[in-house]
Amino acid sequence: MSLNKNQPPAPSENTTQPSLTNWVEVWSEEFVFYHLDTEGIFTFVSNSVKEVLGLEPEDMVGRNASEFFYSNHPLQNLLKDLADQRATSAGLQPRICTATRTSGETAYLGIREKTVHDAEDVVVGRSGMAYDMTEHVAAELLLHESEQKYRRLVEGLGGDNIIFTRTASGEITYLSPSVKNVLGYASEEVLGMNWRDFTRDYFIGRAEAELSNARIAQGLDHHKIIIEISHAKGGTRLFEVQQHPIFNDQGTYVSMEGIAKDITQSTRTSQ
Repeated sequence: MSLNKNQPPAPSENTTQPSLTNWVEVWSEEFVFYHLDTEGIFTFVSNSVKEVLGLEPEDMVGRNASEFFYSNHPLQNLLKDLADQRATSAGLQPRICTATRTSGETAYLGIREKTVHDAEDVVVGRSGMAYDMTEHVAAELLLHESEQKYRRLVEGLGGDNIIFTRTASGEITYLSPSVKNVLGYASEEVLGMNWRDFTRDYFIGRAEAELSNARIAQGLDHHKIIIEISHAKGGTRLFEVQQHPIFNDQGTYVSMEGIAKDITQSTRTSQ
């Protein structure tokens, strides 16, 4: 039997082919699809609402969406900020609202909708898709609470302290606003810069800081240093730094968080 060289060989029985059907099945379970009329009344709700909220589609059809998707949550402003952060390059963004599961638990839903027109281009309603963002939003709210605690901590520690986070390689990812008073820099202008940009090789503590970073990457305990840092208006300040390394699930050193206290004046006084 001759073979056509331009015809690809038939796949073997154990060849794995991507299946759009499988993806559609997964999406249909994880996303709630629905239609609303011009008054906001559900005219269709997919069966997946049973998995997401524990409701039956017939419990929702014929009723207003506002009875199930709430936009007056006390944290609505924060939820809107989270939605804005997830806007796509096309300008699309989910509306995050809350809903109540039949278990009584609160669910956070990301909702995307589009207007539906008839053949004469008259608006006849909206079609939408809702998906469960509860775990993600809960993590974001926890981070927000943590940042609030950071700010309160800085206020409680006094104006000569700076709270920071940075990557393992040294790029600054967070600086408390107190850095403006202590070093003359606005926190947003130094984000993404490396901490080494604010020291020199001959500065007090620079070599020790490099050694500390290397020891931490090796899993060794070395979390306190004294280091000299450049001030925005010239000159330097001396800091006592207490820091704590963060490791990922594989045990790799990925970031550092800590508090730097300006000890310049107290050091000069004691000399």
